[in-house]
Amino acid sequence: MASSNKQQGGGKAAAPGQQDEELDPKFDWLDNASNFLLRLTLTGFKKEDFRVQVDGTGKLTVRGQRPAAGGKHIRFHKVFQLPSNASIDDITGRFEANVLTITVPKRPAAAVPPATVQEIKQHAKTTTKQEEEDAAKKKLDEEEARKKKQEDEAKKKKLEEEEARKKKLEDEAKKKKLEEDEAKKKKLEEDEAKKKKEDEARKKMLEEDEAKKKKKKLEEEAMAKRGKQDQQQEHKPATERKEQDKAEPAAPGLVDRESLAERLEHLADMRWADGVVETARRNKEVIATAVAAFSVGFFVSQKLFCRR
Repeated sequence: MASSNKQQGGGKAAAPGQQDEELDPKFDWLDNASNFLLRLTLTGFKKEDFRVQVDGTGKLTVRGQRPAAGGKHIRFHKVFQLPSNASIDDITGRFEANVLTITVPKRPAAAVPPATVQEIKQHAKTTTKQEEEDAAKKKLDEEEARKKKQEDEAKKKKLEEEEARKKKLEDEAKKKKLEEDEAKKKKLEEDEAKKKKEDEARKKMLEEDEAKKKKKKLEEEAMAKRGKQDQQQEHKPATERKEQDKAEPAAPGLVDRESLAERLEHLADMRWADGVVETARRNKEVIATAVAAFSVGFFVSQKLFCRR
């Protein structure tokens, strides 16, 4: 007669703040004459949502995961140790009406007694507890990893902000230095232009002073020469002076300008003749001729008066 053992399991909600929900599915373990039967109730799961594995030691693992509301997932992970007389190479399974049925054929009777249902249940309990501990440890590791990631991102962001601030300060300092250099360069150019302008004005002034000095020197030389000639003229006999006076042009308008200028230089010691000399130097022929005619007439009359 086949014997059976049933264990009731239920869903276990994840702790607040956890991403996924761990499920402890209901399962039944049946033992008959030729097979072991494992039935797991997987409500809401599809065939492609879980998988079954068995290793060489007879450890049967059933795990699965399906999406749930709010972006979460419902998952489970169950491990069963098969009896030593289980034929692990001939295991079959089917999934119908939310129930997964795994059939494990028995091997022919062996010297080693098969594991009892109580042993299987005890092992399932131990495995479930270990899985819970592993899941809790995994969650702690994930939380630590999340915190570390956040810290790394915060450090990276702070470094980037510091680099950006440092770069901004450097750019502002470079810009300010360029502006100061441009201002200095412009001021130097303005000072250079001002100095050049002042030098040119100073040079022009020196040239004008030199020209005035040169002109004054020529005038003084001309006056000295004319004074010497007048002195020589005074020492000539009266008859020679009369002949020379007769030889002078009668028409004042035809007087040579250079000769007139030389004669007017002799009148420089007379105050009234200053304006006449300056006017004659401007080369305005009409005024110069009139002034010269008047001056020569006055000069001749003075000479004649003195001789009498």
